[in-house]
Amino acid sequence: MAIKLRESVCIAVGFFLLLLIPAGLAALEVMMTTQELVRSSPYVAHVRVLGSAATHGPVSIKEYRLVVLENLKGQLPAEIRVKILLASHVIDPDGMSDPAGSEWILILGEKNAEGIYPLRSLSWGKIELYEDSETGKMMLGRNLTGFRGGPKFTLDEFRELVRNL
Repeated sequence: MAIKLRESVCIAVGFFLLLLIPAGLAALEVMMTTQELVRSSPYVAHVRVLGSAATHGPVSIKEYRLVVLENLKGQLPAEIRVKILLASHVIDPDGMSDPAGSEWILILGEKNAEGIYPLRSLSWGKIELYEDSETGKMMLGRNLTGFRGGPKFTLDEFRELVRNL
């Protein structure tokens, strides 16, 4: 009985991991600072969402079509595609949390056979940008680690930090 249960658990875990592969699970999480992630990634870019489409099933994935506004590290084409694992239908039931026009910093790996650039980290590969209402400057929506200053940075400050790595 115990062996059958263990085999069933192993099969279930293996099946779940196979489902994640299309989402770019090259982004297995390893503890590192934002600076280390940026340093070890081939591409860092400022992008704008052009559109997206979600696939729902055992694993929900959203594919985004993006325009590259600025290459901060590496040279990406003018338009790219990324797939992002959707965390929850409870948090974002209509899938509209990142509508067309949203701007992000993306930390990416090499393009795969599907033509998709994978996030280098499921939790840190995408950093939302927003406009500060007081200064009008574009701000990174997350605190960064490993860089001097901060933890909050403007897009201009982050651009300079990436150039100086």
